[in-house]
Amino acid sequence: MNTSMRLPDAVRISARGREILIKLKRYTGIAQWNTLCRVAYCYSLAIATEPTQSPEKGDVALEIEWPTFAGPIKTELAALTVARATSAAVAEQDIARYVRSHLERGLSAIQNVRSIADLVTAVIR
Repeated sequence: MNTSMRLPDAVRISARGREILIKLKRYTGIAQWNTLCRVAYCYSLAIATEPTQSPEKGDVALEIEWPTFAGPIKTELAALTVARATSAAVAEQDIARYVRSHLERGLSAIQNVRSIADLVTAVIR
């Protein structure tokens, strides 16, 4: 595993992703976007296939610093990200786009939840 791969300083989220986060926050009562982003990101990482490309660079509606995004599981999330990126042969210069692709796919996957119970059900399948 390429343990020297440098993770992005911040995670960028599209306008569509921001709208999904606003809706999820309202329905679930989870106050912090970074918590919802971690759930979405981990959900996407658990899917065996690779995500499609993320939105273009210019479409950034929200930016969360990596330490805030990763929170209390920063070591584990970094290891999972590096392992997954390495197995997908992602070049280091493309890691930010790769992280964003996973996050956007995860947000799309959980966008229709209406409660915390729905969210838990969606992510443990």
